[in-house]
Amino acid sequence: LCGISSHIIASIFTFAGTKFVHGLESVLNGIFNLIWFIVTIITVIYTFKIRYLNEYESETIKINEEKQTKGEAVEEIKTEEQKIIRKENEKPYEFLSVLSKIVIFFIKFNALCILLGVCGATVGLVVSSVFMLYLVNVNLLFLWIAFFLISCTVISVQLIILIICFVFNKKFHILPNTIVFICAIILFGISIALSAITIKDMDYVGNDSIFNMEVKTVNLEYKDNLLIDAYHRDDNVNEQRYIIDNTIPDNQIIVSKNIASDYFKLKEREYTIDNMPVIKVQEESYGGFRKFYDLYVSGLKNNKIYTFEDYGNYPVDIKANETTINNLINNLRKVYLVEETRNNNEISINIKNDKVYFSKGLKGSYDAITDTISYNVDNYSCIKGIEATPYGEKIIYTCQFKEEEEE
Repeated sequence: LCGISSHIIASIFTFAGTKFVHGLESVLNGIFNLIWFIVTIITVIYTFKIRYLNEYESETIKINEEKQTKGEAVEEIKTEEQKIIRKENEKPYEFLSVLSKIVIFFIKFNALCILLGVCGATVGLVVSSVFMLYLVNVNLLFLWIAFFLISCTVISVQLIILIICFVFNKKFHILPNTIVFICAIILFGISIALSAITIKDMDYVGNDSIFNMEVKTVNLEYKDNLLIDAYHRDDNVNEQRYIIDNTIPDNQIIVSKNIASDYFKLKEREYTIDNMPVIKVQEESYGGFRKFYDLYVSGLKNNKIYTFEDYGNYPVDIKANETTINNLINNLRKVYLVEETRNNNEISINIKNDKVYFSKGLKGSYDAITDTISYNVDNYSCIKGIEATPYGEKIIYTCQFKEEEEE
């Protein structure tokens, strides 16, 4: 109510500017909220008075009248001066009763929604606990994890009981449930401590020593404007290594990498960047969940955790004759700013940034083959700028609607 009132009044002064309207609306909203707060306090006090104090005074009148009829002494007799606010058997403030029922209904409805979520979580905890108990023979760590999950299950069941008692107005037995809750908390803490101790004593293996590493290759065919997307496993390393081998026929490309051949294979897929065809060569796992499950279980039986942290930090080699290599690098420069390092027949390419950048307005569709941009909107124009960098020329487009340009 306060927000709507302040907004309506402030809207009258739109001629004074947007900042003035927002400022006036904030001031009016604060004043109205203060008034509302004062009215609320007065209403609460007055409601309390007519609901309880006047009723008490009415009862005092009846007692005094009874004493008077019996001839007993009364300090002060109130007759017609005191008005009885509510009649006998009349239900006071019926609308407040209805309002409270509506509020309680929505609270209980939200509690039921929470109950459904807690029930689902409880089922998941039970299933996970059974699975952890199944793996106890692999490593003692799973026993502590099972205790942890069991304690969480007990706590969630306690929460379910509490919500059910609240929703259906049932009695919640505080003492036994409190004892069970405290025991679950104790088991919770013990299981975390034991799990931390067990994990601390384990060996972490993240290198390639656990795998049968083997060089795998993919044969590709060069076509105009082709880009090869084949980077390290680490996303922060945007480096490619090109190897010149003039014994390879024209337009033939060999992409190779050292991988764990029992678990991964090299896979290529095609897509486009700035209208240029791209072939992405990457590792792809095969064998399904069972193969990796057996790998981790075998490690845990020996008190080891396989992390894959340092796995795959081998460069991807792109081999072709000199003509094809130069074409690939030139194609790469159409889209990216690159740093090139040559060492005899090896060329290291490190991608630094995108070649095209939009500093203002919509981001258009850039065609790296024709060095042009296009838009799906009318009355739009762009100004092309060039910025020199150590890695080549960076193209910057500043775009805006033609009407704005004319103004």
